[in-house]
Amino acid sequence: MTHFLKVFRRKVIAQNKLGIYLKYAIGEIVLLVIGILIALNLNSWDAKKKSQKEINRYYAEIYKELNVNKSLIDTTCIEYSKYKIDISTRIINIVNSRSVDSLEVLKTYIGEIAINLPLTPVEFLTVDEFIDLKYLSHTQNDSIKFLFNTLEQFRTYNLQLLEKAEKFQREFIYPFVIKRMNYSRIVPSNMLLPVGGPEVEVKELYDDLEFYNLVILNIETYMYFKTFFEYYEQHLEKMIVFFERNNLVTLEKETQ
Repeated sequence: MTHFLKVFRRKVIAQNKLGIYLKYAIGEIVLLVIGILIALNLNSWDAKKKSQKEINRYYAEIYKELNVNKSLIDTTCIEYSKYKIDISTRIINIVNSRSVDSLEVLKTYIGEIAINLPLTPVEFLTVDEFIDLKYLSHTQNDSIKFLFNTLEQFRTYNLQLLEKAEKFQREFIYPFVIKRMNYSRIVPSNMLLPVGGPEVEVKELYDDLEFYNLVILNIETYMYFKTFFEYYEQHLEKMIVFFERNNLVTLEKETQ
């Protein structure tokens, strides 16, 4: 084909037919442009196909991450909040009952709320990588964007709550225990700390308004935590269901 066009061009030039040659030249340019456009479209299509395959791979990994973190929130964050609420509620019940027989139990419960195990926020390393690579911004699916953006809001608020909880523990719980209690005598026995120091009349706490309010505030704090984590867990469940219903999990298998 190329040889034919070269021969045709020589003949036209030899016959001094400029008009025909110009038409031929324009046609040759048009064919060249069309060829370039076709090549660019093929390259673009191939790039999109590879990009979509990579996105599908991320979807499969994100799906796993969502399931792991949903279970983690349920078994740690929510359960820990329930535990703190339960211990604090038992303290209030003992104070209200004013039972002398429950003083030793009260010491144990106070030790439980004095110890604070920080709730480390769940990590979404694959989600972060997915967003950093701009895959989310390239998607045309508004539902996916909404789910990921809402997840980011939950993560941000989670950090804020943890900071508030740690501040409450540091500024109210710890100072009260240090000033009013003998920590070595109320801490759980499995801590294996040396026991000694002055005795503290725990019965006085029955009439201590500061102590009562402190425990009530502790209940309020962890009730708020529990509610937040339940909503957090529900959102992760929504994302999991969305991935399943929209075949975002099985697509990776199909493209391999």
